[in-house]
Amino acid sequence: MVFAEAIYRFSAGKLVEVSFRVPPVISIDGQSVEARSLVAFLKHHDAGFREIHGFAIAPSLGLAVDTEHDERWVTAFTSGRWDHIK
Repeated sequence: MVFAEAIYRFSAGKLVEVSFRVPPVISIDGQSVEARSLVAFLKHHDAGFREIHGFAIAPSLGLAVDTEHDERWVTAFTSGRWDHIK
């Protein structure tokens, strides 16, 4: 999938995060999820889900949604990348 706007973050020469505007429907583990239902989906499908500092974080799925500003930005991250945010 091609996103018009994306922010790529690297650490030690490796891609660790990609932030992008969430499309109207996003595919997660083969399931189609509407953008307006994304946070509820993450909460239901990730036992480690938490909401903190304006983000809904699903560490097992590797996704974080910006809930404080507009809920239209999602960050996909590598395993362990957001574990320190509690």
